[in-house]
Amino acid sequence: MEKNVRISRRRWWLAGLLSYLVPGLGQVYNGQATKGLLFNFLMASWSGLVFSLVFFMLKQPPARIRIFFFFLLFGIAFLAHLLVILEAIWTAWKKGKDHPLQPYNRLMIYLAALIVSLGVDYSVSIAVKEYVLKPFRIPSVSMEPALLSGDYLISNQLHYTDHNPARGDVVIFLADGGPGDYYIKRIIGLPGDTLEIRDKSVRINGEVLDEPYAKHEDSQVFPAGAGVRDNLGPLVIRPDAYFVMGDNRDASLDSRQQGIVRRHQIKGRPLFVYFSWDGNVPRWKIWSRWVSLRPGRIGKIIE
Repeated sequence: MEKNVRISRRRWWLAGLLSYLVPGLGQVYNGQATKGLLFNFLMASWSGLVFSLVFFMLKQPPARIRIFFFFLLFGIAFLAHLLVILEAIWTAWKKGKDHPLQPYNRLMIYLAALIVSLGVDYSVSIAVKEYVLKPFRIPSVSMEPALLSGDYLISNQLHYTDHNPARGDVVIFLADGGPGDYYIKRIIGLPGDTLEIRDKSVRINGEVLDEPYAKHEDSQVFPAGAGVRDNLGPLVIRPDAYFVMGDNRDASLDSRQQGIVRRHQIKGRPLFVYFSWDGNVPRWKIWSRWVSLRPGRIGKIIE
């Protein structure tokens, strides 16, 4: 006697959603378990390869060809995932109402796959963002012209695990006593340096520091005793500490006002800008925001 075979309609939007959440799960939903597992294995293998290559690139000096390769790797991964989603949608559309249910076509199977896969992805994502590559948004003008308000950048969180901060490095550091508050400035003074600012000119160990990156918007010079913006010191920087300043000197709160940065506070070195628009345009002005896109800054190496 033949077994009764249950028939159920395959919903194309659900197949696409499942493969969006977990590559290949939409194919499993469509009754193509082997194809689904193969797609999932290929996507996971590609992700592992991409991570290994990115890890290797982070150990090399920044270069435009490496930035291009970085975008290419993630572009391929995005397109591959999109194809998996479209394939699941197309197959579900073709099957329509005539899909014989398989033993694994059960809600609990889908939920288990989602929980395991999304749990692993979330854990890996958190670890990567915190210790390998971390995105940041520039909210102010304190680092102009190197960085503009509205720039989005990628930071190399591994760089200072085997490098000491150097003078001229742009660094991302965690505010002392402010959990989660990150700042971005340029290292000007190193441990043991004698630093002095005289009429906006920075002197290190008695020598005027060449600063082609520095910007002064205000022609007025505040004399000593009228604040620390234009005149400071001399002071000796303590061991294991760094004096940082924004490139836009007249519009930056930095070590002049807030004190030195300790070595353990320095968390990353910015690599490049991956997206940019005018940060001064209000969020609610959606059209103006998109019009203010700055495509010429995408891929800019931060020096």
